[in-house]
Amino acid sequence: MGACLRVGPKGLQALAAVRALPLGIFVRYKTLADNPHWKTGFSVLFSLITGWVLQSYHSYTLLFSIAAASYLLGLLVLRILAPGLQRVDVAASLGAN
Repeated sequence: MGACLRVGPKGLQALAAVRALPLGIFVRYKTLADNPHWKTGFSVLFSLITGWVLQSYHSYTLLFSIAAASYLLGLLVLRILAPGLQRVDVAASLGAN
């Protein structure tokens, strides 16, 4: 048998929202960006996972660590994909003296 996850009333509302999504919402559209429902579904899943982490660890440390690591990973990927990028001089581009 699978593990039992205890959720509060807000978690039950989130689960009901996920179950209420039509089954074919990811099939009817050519791309995920064309689908108007994808943001709602992913935000509900994100809030469920965030709530589970907070209930399990009683701390925001893991969430902020994941956010910091993803930020640093994004910077690393940007530096690898575009190593020759130079800083933009905003004052010169706006014509300021």
